[in-house]
Amino acid sequence: MKPLALAALLSLTAATSQAQDSTRVRNTIWASPAEAFYKQQVGYERLLNDSYSLGIQGANYSGFNGRYKGWNVTVLGRRYVKRQAPWLRKQAPFGLYYQVQAAVYQHDQHLTIYAKNGRQDGYAPIDYRWRGLGVGGGAGLGYRTPILRQAFSNHLSMDIMLGVRYYAWPKSQYNEAEFEERSFLGGDFDWYMAGPGSWYHGLLAVGYSF
Repeated sequence: MKPLALAALLSLTAATSQAQDSTRVRNTIWASPAEAFYKQQVGYERLLNDSYSLGIQGANYSGFNGRYKGWNVTVLGRRYVKRQAPWLRKQAPFGLYYQVQAAVYQHDQHLTIYAKNGRQDGYAPIDYRWRGLGVGGGAGLGYRTPILRQAFSNHLSMDIMLGVRYYAWPKSQYNEAEFEERSFLGGDFDWYMAGPGSWYHGLLAVGYSF
């Protein structure tokens, strides 16, 4: 009887483990309300195994101070890590993670340019506008944690991430032999410091996992 009881106990344990794994959340959809006044951003993430996931996010830029209208599509990969600290023992897609990403984007741009080579209108500013396409990549460190557990179990979550990136400035199309840009810091300064191509980036998002 004891061998049969032991076998039954082992079978029940295995079945329970499989049931728990079958109900584990593997998909997460999310939206970021933090920058909604100028950028609307949503994303989807799929867990591949206990440590890795792939995802895609899209952003629509409605404009910042009337500039940079356009869109951004980013493909990202995450690696979830576990540590001994209680708050780092969460099971993916929750807990601490590293992220790498690659993006393609298109944004409206404008520069103030001037005629050169001694032309009479060389001191008259020209508001030059164009829409440029670019690509870039980056990396970050983030943390996702369940919220409102009593109401949503482990389905509703908050995601916080900070990172660095290089998103190349979409090149202007004006004829540099006839015109020039004279700003002290360069025409790309706003793009890399505070625009969609800023060297630093972050994410504050609310997600739902299923």
